[in-house]
Amino acid sequence: MFNTYLDEMVDHFLLQNATYDIIALASLMDKNLNNTERWLEEQLPINVAARVVSSIVKAAGTDCAGYFVKATVPQEQADTICAGQDFTDPNTAKAFMNATWYGEPYQSEFMTKTGLTNMQYAYFFADAPDYFGGVISQATGEIAV
Repeated sequence: MFNTYLDEMVDHFLLQNATYDIIALASLMDKNLNNTERWLEEQLPINVAARVVSSIVKAAGTDCAGYFVKATVPQEQADTICAGQDFTDPNTAKAFMNATWYGEPYQSEFMTKTGLTNMQYAYFFADAPDYFGGVISQATGEIAV
C-alpha cells in the first residue's frame, strides 16, 4: 500500500518537473521499504515461531538434551550437543529451527555440528508430541489461530 503511494508520488513529481532530489528521496524510500518488506517476510515468521517454541518448552519444563535423547541420541552426546544451549531462549530455539525451516545449507551444518544420523535428524524434527519437530508444529499451529 505505501509502496504504491511512493510510486504515485514519484510519478506526480515527474509530471510537475520537480527537482531531482525529491524524486531521488522518494525512490530511496521505496527501495528501503521493498528491502524491509522482503526481510520481514523471510525473518518474521521464524522469529515469532521461535518465541512460541521457547514458551512451550518453558511451560513443559523440557530441555535441549531431552529432545535429542527422544530422537535416540545417546545421553552423553545429547549433553555435549546441548552444553550451553537454552531452548527457553528464542535465539537458541531459532538456531536449531533453521535446519528444518530453511533447509540447506542449515541442515548440513546442523548435521555436522551435532553428529546426528539421518534417522536421528528425522526423529528430532518429527511432527509428533514430545519431539522438537512436534513443538515447532504446535507453535506454528498456535500462531495460525
